[in-house]
Amino acid sequence: MATENGGLVPQLGETKGKEQAIGCSEHEIAHSLASAGYKVHLSQGVWWQQTGPSFVKPVNPMKAIEPGEAFPAYFGSLLGYSHVVADPNQANWFRSVMLLNEENLSDFGFGKLNRGKRSSVRKALRNLVIQDITELEPHLELMAEICTSQASRNAHGQPPEYYVKHYPRWAAFMRREFSIPGRIWLGAFLETRLVGYYYAYVIDGTMYISAAKSHTAALNMRLNEGMVFTLLERGQADANCRRVIFGDWSDDAPSLNKFKESFGFRRWDVPVFRRLRWPARLVLLWRSLPRHSGVNR
Repeated sequence: MATENGGLVPQLGETKGKEQAIGCSEHEIAHSLASAGYKVHLSQGVWWQQTGPSFVKPVNPMKAIEPGEAFPAYFGSLLGYSHVVADPNQANWFRSVMLLNEENLSDFGFGKLNRGKRSSVRKALRNLVIQDITELEPHLELMAEICTSQASRNAHGQPPEYYVKHYPRWAAFMRREFSIPGRIWLGAFLETRLVGYYYAYVIDGTMYISAAKSHTAALNMRLNEGMVFTLLERGQADANCRRVIFGDWSDDAPSLNKFKESFGFRRWDVPVFRRLRWPARLVLLWRSLPRHSGVNR
C-alpha cells in the first residue's frame, strides 16, 4: 500500500509564518467533548473517545501509539479499541484517508490550482457569501434540507427521509456538535439563504474536515470549490495547522477522490492497530457459523 515516508506516520515540522490560532490541544478537545455529552476517559496518558458501542479510539485520531504502550480502560472498551501506529509493520489494518500534507498546505494558493478549478473558485466567491456560522438555531431547518438534498444525490450516509422522520434526534446531534468550542463552522449563503455548510477542527497540527454538506440546487455555483478553498486558506494561516485530512479515500466514489485531488489531497494509507476483545470475537465467531433452516433432514 502506498504511504508517505515509506509507510511511516509523517512527522510535523515547526510552524513558520503563521498567525491565527484555531486549534486545541488533545486535553482541551477531550474536555470539550465531555462537556458536550460524549463519552471520553483518560487511560495510560491517552484520552480515549467512545466511537461505537463499547469501542474506543484516541481523541486525537492520528496519535501514533506503540501497541501495548497505552490502552483504554476495560469498562469503556468491552468490544475493543484501535489506534494509529508509526510503523506499518505493527499494523493489522489500514485506513485510507485523503491528506494534504505539510509541504502542499504551506505551498497552497490560488495559483496552484488548475485553470478550471480557479474558474470554479472565482464563480463560488463571486456568487456566494462564505462566512462563519455563529448561530445554529436560525439555520437548523435549512441544514436538514441541505442534508436531505445531498443524501438524495449521492446515497451516502443516512437516507433522505431520515432528516424528516428523525429530525429531533438529528437536531439534538447538531446542537451537541455545535456546542463544542474551537470548531470551524463555515456556511455558504446565496443572498441570505444557507445552501451549504462545512465544519472542521484542528488538533495536534492536523485539521479534520468533519462534514461537507451542499444543496444540489447550488452546485452550479461551485459551492464546494469555494468552501474547500476557503477552509484551506484558513488552515494555511492557522498557527496550529500544518496538514489537512478531508475524509476517507473511497473505492466507490472516484469522482469525490478526484475532486479532493484537484486541491492537492492525496491518498494516505494510515497504519492502524486494532484489538477486538473476547466479547467481540465471540460475536464474529457466531456470525461465521453456518445457519440451519430449521427443517429436519
